[in-house]
Amino acid sequence: MFSKHYRLPAFIRLTNSLIVHSPFFTIRIAKNNLTYNRYGFIISKKIDKRSVVRNRIKRQIRACVEKLHPELITGHDFLLSIKKEAVNQKTEDLYSDINKLFVEKKMYNKFL
Repeated sequence: MFSKHYRLPAFIRLTNSLIVHSPFFTIRIAKNNLTYNRYGFIISKKIDKRSVVRNRIKRQIRACVEKLHPELITGHDFLLSIKKEAVNQKTEDLYSDINKLFVEKKMYNKFL
C-alpha cells in the first residue's frame, strides 16, 4: 500500500492536465512541484452500487500502479477515473493496459 504522501489529496484540482483515455479508465496527469508522484483513484457508484466491487477494482488498479511506480518519472499527479469496462477484468489485463500507457508510451513527457 502506498504511504500517505503518495496519495493525491481530495482538495487538489488538476488544472492544465493531460487527459488520456483507455478502455478501462481515464487518466488526468498534471505536473506538481514535488520530488515524488501522487496518485488518486475514482470509481463512481454508477459503475456498481456495491462497495465491495468498487473497492476490489480500486485495489487491483492500485496494485498495478504500485508495481510501476519505480519506473515512472517523478513530479506528477495522476488521477485515474475507472470505467465500467474494468469491473470484470483480470489484474493482468489491467496491468498490461496501465503499463502500455505509463511506461511504453511515456505520454506524460509533454510536461518535461
